[in-house]
Amino acid sequence: MIYNVIQLAQESFPDGGTILEFGIGPGGSYIQLASKILEGWSCKLIGFDSFQGLPKEVENVWIRPEWKEGAYSHPQSFTENALEYMGITLPDERFKFVGGWFKDTLTKELQQSIKNVILINVDVDLYVSTVLVLNFIRPLLQKGTIVYFDDWVQPQENCGERLAFEQWIMENPEIGYELSPIGLGQQLMRVRNI
Repeated sequence: MIYNVIQLAQESFPDGGTILEFGIGPGGSYIQLASKILEGWSCKLIGFDSFQGLPKEVENVWIRPEWKEGAYSHPQSFTENALEYMGITLPDERFKFVGGWFKDTLTKELQQSIKNVILINVDVDLYVSTVLVLNFIRPLLQKGTIVYFDDWVQPQENCGERLAFEQWIMENPEIGYELSPIGLGQQLMRVRNI
């Protein structure tokens, strides 16, 4: 599904910009994004992950059985090796990783160093992580920015990315946006005005 999102972002921002990916896991979508950059799309790709799996979810928020603390742990080297296999020699200014728990890494200083965000991939599953991501990206949004939520639809409403988004958008009513379902369980948000 991320392939369709990438195409939409390329059409909207043919001159490129900065792409943020929250939740790298084994690196599938990060590698797809990197492929587009190698084809000539002028972007910087910043990937955020604990590389220690999922954190503990807050109490009273429903989680899928597989979303246990520590699940989806993949070393950063897994994705780095895939990039090297593609012919990318690291370090490369187009590709960056920010490793560690979001509560520690999503700092104001880092936020202020990021410019021209065009696409954000939110694949963090949990409410606790999504809240941190949304608060971090709020000042980085611009008209046209695409935010892709990978785990939007779940059997319970009181969970994950959707619950965090609904609370966040109520706290930020100045954000004009359009939501579009894309795929099975995913959601696309496009910023209309800010």
